[in-house]
Amino acid sequence: MGQLVLRSESLRCYKLILKTINQIFRNDYDAIRLAQQKAREEFEKKSHLQNPDEIRESIQIGYDSAEILKRTVIQARLNERGNYEATIRTENIDGNGK
Repeated sequence: MGQLVLRSESLRCYKLILKTINQIFRNDYDAIRLAQQKAREEFEKKSHLQNPDEIRESIQIGYDSAEILKRTVIQARLNERGNYEATIRTENIDGNGK
């Protein structure tokens, strides 16, 4: 796999992670900002990699991370009664969103 293809795949993975963050933390702008910042930091940490195998491994970790976020993060908000209400997505229930 050439460097250009790996770069393209890396950007695709990064965009998927950002999209996942926006879906999971919908309307929680502080959480979105912090999660996007963390994602950016992680990608920048790996930007020096030259070995194609290490790059592929990092891309796979990114895809796996997006999947873990989808399956495990549940957004809860404090309501006017002082209770928390959770937003449960299909992915949280059956693990694959199908």
